[in-house]
Amino acid sequence: MHGSNGSGTQAESLLQIMLPMTVSLRVLDMLQLPEDKRPKPTDLVPCLECHGVAHGCATCGDHGVMRRQESLAFYMGAHGDVLMYGGKKGSAAKAFNVLSEGLAMLAFQPGGVKFMDMTFDASVLEARFKGGAQMKDWVSIIRKTEPEAHIVHLPL
Repeated sequence: MHGSNGSGTQAESLLQIMLPMTVSLRVLDMLQLPEDKRPKPTDLVPCLECHGVAHGCATCGDHGVMRRQESLAFYMGAHGDVLMYGGKKGSAAKAFNVLSEGLAMLAFQPGGVKFMDMTFDASVLEARFKGGAQMKDWVSIIRKTEPEAHIVHLPL
């Protein structure tokens, strides 16, 4: 994950700082929904490439919709490199949001999901959240979810 100009190192550090917070907040948002209303990997959603328009879209095969898991995976496969090397204005933000959405959904799988030496497990957050945690405690819950080793200190 290292670019020839060292940008991969900086991008990797930023991902290690930002992903635990954003993925955990997405998981906590999902936990507040009734289980049958939570986003699921197999839900049909508009294609992230053509936004449901589908005219000549090779990603969705001109259907305009895809299963969420496929839509997220295709998008990251085609655009994930902007997280490391940059791209058009806003493209890294969209890729980051797609990545955090995918990791949040995978966190609901038994044992959670491991990514970049970080584990995202919805059952850990759910146990703490249902144990009486309030909205103001979200940040402390998130910090306790990840081992201290994953906190990256950037030089000022």
